[in-house]
Amino acid sequence: MKNLVNILSGFLNIFLIVSVITVGLIFDTKQAQAATKFEEQLTCMAQNIYFESRSETMEGMVAVAFVTLNRVEHRQWPNSVCGVVYQPSQFSWTNQIDVANARLNSKAWNNAVYVAKQVMNGHFEDPTNGATFYHADYIRTPRWARQMQVSTVIGVHVFYVWDGKWN
Repeated sequence: MKNLVNILSGFLNIFLIVSVITVGLIFDTKQAQAATKFEEQLTCMAQNIYFESRSETMEGMVAVAFVTLNRVEHRQWPNSVCGVVYQPSQFSWTNQIDVANARLNSKAWNNAVYVAKQVMNGHFEDPTNGATFYHADYIRTPRWARQMQVSTVIGVHVFYVWDGKWN
């Protein structure tokens, strides 16, 4: 009887250890998947900052990042950074640049990654006042901008707040 209790106790201990390891592996897998998803979104954000505002000041790069995040939060756009960045006809560079073969300025890329991390981790306030659109000030004002209110101008970009309706 004592041997049977010891055997059952041993099996119970093994079962508990295997259960703890399994739960740990599941947690680690989910954590790894979440980290991979974050890295993917971070890369999309950094690319958008780089190709849209790499020659801007830090504030200008932060502003471009916030337009992306403001769109993620808006019902009219996809609910992920990559979804917003690569939505057709939203950011011209996505149609014009082969990212895989683009020659990146390493300092500008590192700055874009830094800004992306800081913005996505909540370390900056939105300098655009909730803008969901912008354009460079050196181009003729786009037709769509006539239906919106200018929220601010930062560097060479004019930022707009949109009420969600097209007139």
